[in-house]
Amino acid sequence: MKRIIIAVTASTLATTAAIAGLILILFLLSEDKTGAGIGIAIIMAYGISAFIGLITVGLPAHLVLSRYSSHSIGPYLLIGAVIPIAVIFIVRPFGNDPLQHLLVQSAISGGLGIICAAVFWYFAAKPNKRSQPRPLRGPAAG
Repeated sequence: MKRIIIAVTASTLATTAAIAGLILILFLLSEDKTGAGIGIAIIMAYGISAFIGLITVGLPAHLVLSRYSSHSIGPYLLIGAVIPIAVIFIVRPFGNDPLQHLLVQSAISGGLGIICAAVFWYFAAKPNKRSQPRPLRGPAAG
């Protein structure tokens, strides 16, 4: 349970830091400096969304994958990418945008989902050296 709490916290913080970094870069490169308030709102929205997604989708997916002893990072990354992209196209959280904007939004959200899933996997599901069997030594090793 401790690993899962650490994983949820670390992956939420990593996702929030990643979107904050992206917003900061866009803000610094922009000529118009009036969008700071919306940038903060976007950072908060993505951080909260990452946490909600982890609780509602990530944890149940982790429990199912753990039940079947799947500790590979692949399924975690796939789920981390597909769910945010689906949310962008189905829910359209930024409004009724044209396809070009939806593609950009889904690329950013999918990338953030991958970051979130990778950090979660590292802390919650990555096999540690203590859990792997040791090779046989001595005459029984063959």
